[in-house]
Amino acid sequence: MVANSEKLAINGGRPVRNFLLPYGKQCIQQDDVNAVISVLTSDRLTTGPKVAEFEQTFAQSVHAKDAIAVSNGTAALHTTMYALGIQNGDEVIVPTMTFTATANCVAFQGAKPVFADVDPNTLLIDQNKTEELITSRIKAIIAVDYAGQPCDCDRLAEIANRHNLVIVDDACHALGGSYKNRPADSATGHCPTHVPKVF
Repeated sequence: MVANSEKLAINGGRPVRNFLLPYGKQCIQQDDVNAVISVLTSDRLTTGPKVAEFEQTFAQSVHAKDAIAVSNGTAALHTTMYALGIQNGDEVIVPTMTFTATANCVAFQGAKPVFADVDPNTLLIDQNKTEELITSRIKAIIAVDYAGQPCDCDRLAEIANRHNLVIVDDACHALGGSYKNRPADSATGHCPTHVPKVF
């Protein structure tokens, strides 16, 4: 709590920090720059051979049979909802602690996102509260590996199997992580193999 005599920084008071707190920090090396330049100066700016090369390399790195590259995580989630046939009248359970795309991808399909609270200790979707929200209109559950912490897909798979639901594992934050000594970014290791993965 700010003392009454102290002004907030936005009102001219002392700032909490003297330097920018970045959203993230990239590690871009000269090889990366050269790879981009080679594509930009080629005859194939889009849908060229580098896309297929990236998809194949990425699929191998996450132990998946296939991978499909899209423009960003939001597009990946939307594509997944479309592929699952989510439509008007359907409902999909999403966690409250996530990026807006998790709910928006459901709304883009005319369906309704149903918000499940998160476990305050992990900030991951609370499995018990998730199960309480299941009705005949629920078609899927989107689990988010928030801030690099893999969700408990084993428990979610039990719930999904009991109610004949699909789990979508949004693993964008989990690349390089692990879950019960299995790679979190593995399409075969973290969640059951029938679970669509979004990176």
